[in-house]
Amino acid sequence: MSSSIPIRNNSPSSGPLAITSSSFNERNNVLMINNNQNSYQQPSNILNYNQQQQSNSLPHDFTIESSMNNKLTRSNTIKQLNENINNTFNNNLCSTMEVFVTDPPIINQFMYHKWLEGYSIEETSKYLFEKQRKVNNEYFKKYSNFLNSYYQLIINEVNYQFRIFNDVQPYLNNPSLFMSCETTLQMAPSVKRLLIQQFFDFDERVIRELMGKKLTTKSRRDLDDISEKYNLEIISVRRQFDNLKIISKFFKSIDQSALTDFTGISNVNENTFDTLMIMTRIVQNSFYLPERLAEKYVTVVFMGDQRFETSKRVMKDFNFQDLFFFSSRILKHWTLQARLLEELESSTSIKATSENTQLGTSPTFIAFNTHKTNDEPITVLDIQQISLNFVKFRDIKSILFSDRSKLKEFQSIVMKQLANDKAFVENDLRERIDDSLPSIIKSLLQIAQGLITQKEMRDVFIDIYEKFVEPILKLKLTNHQLFQILEAIRESFELTSSIKPHYIQKYKYTFSQFMIVLRDISVYMHKKSIN
Repeated sequence: MSSSIPIRNNSPSSGPLAITSSSFNERNNVLMINNNQNSYQQPSNILNYNQQQQSNSLPHDFTIESSMNNKLTRSNTIKQLNENINNTFNNNLCSTMEVFVTDPPIINQFMYHKWLEGYSIEETSKYLFEKQRKVNNEYFKKYSNFLNSYYQLIINEVNYQFRIFNDVQPYLNNPSLFMSCETTLQMAPSVKRLLIQQFFDFDERVIRELMGKKLTTKSRRDLDDISEKYNLEIISVRRQFDNLKIISKFFKSIDQSALTDFTGISNVNENTFDTLMIMTRIVQNSFYLPERLAEKYVTVVFMGDQRFETSKRVMKDFNFQDLFFFSSRILKHWTLQARLLEELESSTSIKATSENTQLGTSPTFIAFNTHKTNDEPITVLDIQQISLNFVKFRDIKSILFSDRSKLKEFQSIVMKQLANDKAFVENDLRERIDDSLPSIIKSLLQIAQGLITQKEMRDVFIDIYEKFVEPILKLKLTNHQLFQILEAIRESFELTSSIKPHYIQKYKYTFSQFMIVLRDISVYMHKKSIN
């Protein structure tokens, strides 16, 4: 008579659902032993390992069998020794430690996505079961007696996977900690990165509803409406809200940190001083996110800080990608670059070439001091602030419209540049544009000088659409034609000889940076309106 104790190894098994063998075990109060490691060997005269039975029946299991002897004295000896071993084990080991040895967890990507979407264990299990039924319908009919057992196996595996995800979630909320520490669940860095990226990924429809809003308790209460509107699980919507709040709080926590602490630069070229690129790099390094996803988070946080109005009726037709483009243009040209150009116009710590720049680009920076004029370092907060000096547009408007000869020359230069483009060969079109140019220029300058106030800055997208794009639709221009008109206006300011040179030097960079953003946003809105 013999007794056996099966001890299973936690190794994966193959199958249509890639269910691991660990799901077939009772996971609580079971000692998992890796067969690749040296196991404890009992004395050979007491316990015998049956290798023949192991190789023929259970390749991943082993059994410890007790050798029983018919002789009474040998039986008593074995019994006494077993009692001593058990007493020693129970008294000395179990009372002081618990041991759990296992392989790294195998992450099922499909189940992870379902967990991120907020599905329950039962919902995920039913989905998987029905999916298998459709694919393997003949087998399901043939082995219908085993369907309940198969469904229970799926439930066990889903439950196991979801327990892993719940255990890892606190670390996913802090990616730097997750990547640096060794948790109970051992994972490769590549697996951790993948989990983090998918955890911080979001549904653009959800974030569109949050763009331009403060992430307050009231906003969190509105998540139920977003969940119902897009038929999403509330758990998933809350996760996306919380992730956005985590990154927003992160930027607030580093507001006063020096820019060089993150970029490690002192002398840079023009392309490096792109606020969107710098902030994206900071998010990438801190949260281990891909570049595109990091850019989206940076832009959304920027919109929330500036409180851009995105919920009014006129903005309803613009989706996440539209608003992302609008805000990214402002972040690029009206923040750090505008700050550098303002210092350039004031002839302080920046040196620049006075040569004409290429179409749609900013002046080339030779060197830049990453400290303010009072020797304080430029901080992360500094580069996020809209720094374009809109007060100057009062002077620009006064210069152009106070003297008709200056406006006439300015208008003539614009039309001369357009005449070189094949898109403006029709005389009737050129006449309509020429007649409309004064009102077009005036509308642009009115929008610019109105951005002095915080309220007007919040409504900048609405102002561009209502005060400029809608009226320009009457001219029935193509997108290319509108782009060329706005680009000609941008370039013609510094070519107007009747404007005094020191005025041109004082205002040309500010005017150019404003026109780059307004040109790109207007053409984008115009394209969406005519399509």
